[in-house]
Amino acid sequence: MKILLISNLYPPQIVGGYEVLAYQMTERLRADGHNVYVLTSNEVIRSEFVAEKFEHIHPRLRIAEQTFSDNSGDYRFQAHVWQRFNNEELHRVVDEFRPDVAYIWNTEGLGTFGIIHTLACHGLPMVWHLQDSVPYKAIEAAGSHAALVSDFFAREKSLRIITVSKTLTEELTSYGTQFAHPIREVRNWILPHSRERSDFWSPATDRPLRILFAGQLAPHKGFDFAIDALSALHNSGLSHFTFTLVGNQTKYVESALQRAHENGWGEKISFDGAKTMAEMADSYLAHDLFLFPTWSRDPMPIVVLESASLGCVPMLSEYCGTAEWVQDGIDAILVERDVSAIVASLTRVMSEPDYLSGIARYGLEKMQSNFSIDDPLSLVKSLLNSPDKGVTEDFYTSTRTLEATLLHKETGPSQQSLAARRLVKRALSGAKLKFVIWVDGLPWVRDMAGTRARNRENFPKG
Repeated sequence: MKILLISNLYPPQIVGGYEVLAYQMTERLRADGHNVYVLTSNEVIRSEFVAEKFEHIHPRLRIAEQTFSDNSGDYRFQAHVWQRFNNEELHRVVDEFRPDVAYIWNTEGLGTFGIIHTLACHGLPMVWHLQDSVPYKAIEAAGSHAALVSDFFAREKSLRIITVSKTLTEELTSYGTQFAHPIREVRNWILPHSRERSDFWSPATDRPLRILFAGQLAPHKGFDFAIDALSALHNSGLSHFTFTLVGNQTKYVESALQRAHENGWGEKISFDGAKTMAEMADSYLAHDLFLFPTWSRDPMPIVVLESASLGCVPMLSEYCGTAEWVQDGIDAILVERDVSAIVASLTRVMSEPDYLSGIARYGLEKMQSNFSIDDPLSLVKSLLNSPDKGVTEDFYTSTRTLEATLLHKETGPSQQSLAARRLVKRALSGAKLKFVIWVDGLPWVRDMAGTRARNRENFPKG
């Protein structure tokens, strides 16, 4: 099967687990004999990891400016709704690769609605693997045209949706977002590894409790709650701990280091910067507790599964998506997203014998046995083989008309031009030759199979 996989970022460019999971699923599909064309952006987020080039990875798309740093401003329309460049580039990719199906991951920053609409114009079956409420962001960013975008998602029968938790499904439906097919839920996964943990911490251990925070170093991930809780823990007299921050440098890092110093435990905190996946495994093994009081709408962060699989016990928000798949006090510690609640849980960890080590040992075994990629892969394959296809529409006619509506323009192909193109298509459908006609001053190239027309911007006139 020829699969077109679309992701705004893709390893070696990484911001979070979304891209890592897309990569892991791609490699399994390729190992099973599928031809996967990865279409991603040319954005350089983590340039230090950009090294080897791969023939199946094609960074041809653009990410709207500020997508990953700020959620305000004019860019939101391009990030979540419409980017002409990406629409036309995707159209060219479909013409070149001629996939059987599109497998969509994170489209944030690419112009989500335009990406889905372009694929629909080609009549491609689509499977959208959601780890965030990206469709709703497109509807919200469409402003006065929110109903148009929402209706499109609701009626597009070629689109099937996967979410990674009930938390995400409920969030989408609470906004009123609907889809033509029922939403399917499947958990995230971790890949098997042979790493072994050599020691497990207990209050009787001489060394300090080594606490780790990794991921996006920002307030929505619980960054501030972690700093405040550890400050309170230190002030209560339980100061036998260290705290390590891992992630990209953000404006919050310096303030966190400063607050730790102001509260008297500055020598216990360190910032290690961003790490590769292999280096993260070393970090989990070098720490005892993964403190992650993320916000409740975090669908299913894989860092929780990864840390637990290496014996670094996750202490996470009780209402986030991953909390649906773990058990409090058995393979993880669930805590209310509140400073006093976090301090109470940390106090128990630092005072109750064998509490943390028991969770670490059980979680290590459970993660590696219960969270394989096999079940998610099986569901993805079944959906990719879905026979539901959309109704093929002419890409340029449909997108130009829709773009004019979204941008409040009165321009667009004239009815006479559309009629002329339809007449030529009917007269010469199936002809095994290429020809050029001129419509509204633009060259339209008919491909050899006579299946669709497309614009070639640099085609010589005449």
